[in-house]
Formats: sequence, structure tokens, C-alpha cells
Amino acid sequence: MAIILLVLLLYGLLHFSPIQTWVVKKVAANLSEKLNTTVTVKKVDLAFFNKLSIEGLMVEDRKKDTLLYAGSARVNLTDWFFLKDKITFQYIALSDAIVNMNRTDSVWNYQFLMDYFISPKKSSGKSASFEFDLKEIHLNNIYFNKVDKWIGQDMIGSIKNADIKMESVDHKNKQVIINDIYLDQPYFAISDYTGFETSIKDSTEIISKVPETNAFRWNNSGWVIQMKKLQIYNGSFANDKETIRAPYTDQFDGQHLKFSSISGSIDELVFKEDTLKANILLTANERSGLQIKKLRSNMRFTPEQMEFNNLDIEINNSRISNYFSMNYNHFSEDMNDFINKVTLKIDLQESKISSDDISIFAPGMANWKKIFYAEGNAEGTIDNFSAKKLKIKSGNTIIDGDLALRGLPDIHSTFIDYKGNSLQTNYSDLVTLIPALKNIRQPQFNKLGNLYYKGNFTGFLNDFVAYGTIATDLGVINADLNMKLPDHGNPSYSGKLVTNGFKLGQFINDPKVGSISLNGKLTGSGFELSKLNANFDGNISQIEYNGYNFQNLVINGDFNKNLFTGHLTI
Repeated sequence: MAIILLVLLLYGLLHFSPIQTWVVKKVAANLSEKLNTTVTVKKVDLAFFNKLSIEGLMVEDRKKDTLLYAGSARVNLTDWFFLKDKITFQYIALSDAIVNMNRTDSVWNYQFLMDYFISPKKSSGKSASFEFDLKEIHLNNIYFNKVDKWIGQDMIGSIKNADIKMESVDHKNKQVIINDIYLDQPYFAISDYTGFETSIKDSTEIISKVPETNAFRWNNSGWVIQMKKLQIYNGSFANDKETIRAPYTDQFDGQHLKFSSISGSIDELVFKEDTLKANILLTANERSGLQIKKLRSNMRFTPEQMEFNNLDIEINNSRISNYFSMNYNHFSEDMNDFINKVTLKIDLQESKISSDDISIFAPGMANWKKIFYAEGNAEGTIDNFSAKKLKIKSGNTIIDGDLALRGLPDIHSTFIDYKGNSLQTNYSDLVTLIPALKNIRQPQFNKLGNLYYKGNFTGFLNDFVAYGTIATDLGVINADLNMKLPDHGNPSYSGKLVTNGFKLGQFINDPKVGSISLNGKLTGSGFELSKLNANFDGNISQIEYNGYNFQNLVINGDFNKNLFTGHLTI
């Protein structure tokens, strides 16, 4: 916007025939009178009708506040420019510039400039608009401040140095081609809050009048922008939304974003209709502790989707590839409720994910201290997520199957639906996921050793149904079992068990008991004899006890602590 305002003013200052250096100040005074404001210039040098140097250019708005100040501006333009209908700005250099844009109602403080230079003239009915072309732009210490109290959105932008090399600006075909841009320490911040206007009826009316074929959210005017290369060094970006609460300090906060140390390149950028495409390679840090060490991808950005093809991203202790996309209805609104409203689609290949990095978004995983190696496809919102052909390895745990999670980021209230080809784990990995296992001293789950499970798992970590085959160091169990493992109180269970030669004695730490083979229904609570309250109905084909091997027991009865009540046939 600063460049556009400067070009407009230079056009107003220069488009007189003939012109001499001393005339420019008088032209500035003439513009001040016509614009009903103040335009001042401290020093002007003009040479050969194509070179201009201005120092101390200041333009005030109608309230006598500074709209534009340029410490110095140098311009090389078309020879004998005042005889041309279209001016080519071969070179523009702007230093120590400030642009202040603001409004408290529907009219901006710069609108009078747009009306004067671009709006049709009443006398002739002809448009006062003009065409120009740009070739090189060099900026140094530029500050941009936009305060929109009408809508409720403020923007601040600044840059230490910028070099822009243009190829062409084609007004007729609405096309801008940029060769390359270099930005040193760019800063951009946007904050949204409650504005004076609570409902924007004008915007709704304008959108409804736009033909459906041109009804784009971002680019109704139909311009096409191409850029071959953009380099960024040490940039910053902040986005704040008005919230009752204070910003989170211990996790990622989608409503209070703050990225710093943004560096990298963007190549082959094309912005056409409502689609932005580019090849990106960036690094950045976010105030939550998220470190983007490398982000390389073919990016596609639309009002409904942000897509990363050929993705290779390294964050903190994780590396993710190969595809990632985010789908939403309204970018700014849905990003504020990222967990529930943004649909993710992921194709993982040879990816490494740290639970410490996930805890930046889901603090409940801060104590997991795990590294996951993952492959597979996943889709859904964070709170309703499903994965197909998923393979995950972490420590001694390997998961291979289809997985659906509903209720994240709180893993303990998340409903899990797992259909597995195989699951391998052990006690130390399980207690990380199910801390309640630590409270169970009898039976001794740690004696199970390595566990291999093939089947389905449905429910919560502390309340689930497992249907399948479990192979352990103590034997094999076929189960269709519902298990409840509360943080406090006795565990409870119900379902069907089938086993052949399971080493029950080692499991319950009783040297009198050996192996057992059974097929029956089990319902009860507690595992320790002093707390046991269970019912068993079925057959025990074999059990070792006190050195004897009993066979063909038929049992239907209750076990209450050390007492059995019921029917036993042997």
C-alpha cells in the first residue's frame, strides 16, 4: 500500500508539462489545495526529465495526522514521462517511510487520494485513472500501520530492507510478474477484536451482486500474480484474536500465534483466482516452543484448504513426510477452533514423531516421553480422527491396523476403535498409556512379558472391550472381555476366556498353582484374593494345584475372597 500511495503522489507531482525542479514545491502546494490537506517536500532534485530525488515528503490526512512520510525517495522513470500515457518506473528507492491508515467508520483516511487520482472526473466524465509499470523497488526502514476500528482489525508491518525486481505490470490483462524479492527482517502482525460495526451488511450486499463466475473470496478483481523467487531472512508473524482468557503459555495457542526467526525461500509462486501455489523452504520458531527446523513442500493455499505435497518437515524432535492438508470453511474462524473444525488429511511415510512435540498441542501427553515411527493414511479433525493401514512403532510397541480416535487431545477421555492385524507391546509401555495398571499389585501384569495381540480393541484406555488373541510369555489367551480399570477402586471385568496351558500361578504369584486350561464366562471385580468377587461359569479342562493335575472340572459359582460358593463337578 505504501508503494501505491507513493506512486499516486509521484504521478501527481510529476505529470505536468513542462516541469523544472523549483516547480515541484509549487505543485505540492497546488496538490495540498486541491486535496484539502497538506503535502510538503523538503528537497527535490530533478534531472533530464527522467530522474527524481525527493527528501522529506509528507502527506497529511484530512484530520491533519500523518498519512505518509518518506525520509527519502529516488525515482528513475520513462524519458519525457509527461508526454506519455503510461509511466514506467525503472527504479524506486524509498527509505525511512511511515504509512498510517485508519478509520472509525466506513471511510478510510486515505480515501480522498483514491477519489482524486482514480475516480472519474465530474467535468468530462473521463476516468482519471492511469497506468504504470514497475521494474525495481528498494525499501529501507519501512513501517506500515493500519488501524480499523470499524471492522475491528489492526495490522502492523515493517521491514528493514527489501529488494524487488519486477518483470511487468500488465493492467489490461491484470497480470503482475515478479522476478525476485529479498526481504530482510519483515514483520507482520494482525489482531482482531470487536469493532464499531457489529454486522457487516454492506459486505453481504456487495458479495451478492458479484456474478457467480467471479465470486472469489480473495480475488474478485481477477488479477494474476506470478513470482519466480522470494527470499526471507529473520521474519516475524503474529496473529491475535480477542479472547476473554489470557494467551496460553504452556501450549500452542491458535488464537494467539507468534512466529519468529522466519527464514527461507518461496519459489514459483502463482496467485490466480482464489488459489495460491508455491514451492516453499522455510524455518521458524513459535512462542509455544514449536521449532520448525525445516519445512519443504509444494504448497497450495485456497480459502477452503491448505495443502502440502511432497512434504518434508522437521519440528523439534520429529520429522514428518509425505503429504499433509488442512480443510476448513473459513480460515481465520476455523483456525481459532483448530481441534474441532479443521479437517486434517495425512499420508505418513517414514515419519518420526515425538510425544514431547505432540504435547505442545496436547499437554496431556507431556509425560509420555515416547518416539513414534509411523506410516499410514489418516483423516479427520483432531477430536474425531481415523487412520487406515497404520503402522506405528514406539519402543517395544508396534501397531499395525486401522485406528479411530474420538475425543483427543485428552487421551484418557478418548474413545478408541482399533481393528488390528497385530499389536506388540510390553508392561513398561502399557503403563505409560494406562497409568492405572501401576496400582494393580495382584495379579502381576509385569510377568506377562511381551504381549502380542491380534483382534479388536474398542473403548477407552480405562474401560474397553478386547476381542482377539493375546500371546504372552505365560501363555496364549483368546478373549472377548470388557475391562474397567478405574484410577481408584477395584478393577472389574466380564466376558469370555479361552486358554490352553496358561501359567496362572506365576501370574497370581502363587507357587501352589501351575498351568490352567479353561473355556468359560467370567464376571467380577478385583484380582487380589482379599478383594476378589467373581463368578465363573464354564469348563476347566486342566489345572495344576499343589503338585496335582486336576482335569475336566465343570464350575458354576462365585469366588468371594477365599470362599467358593456354587457347583463343582470333577
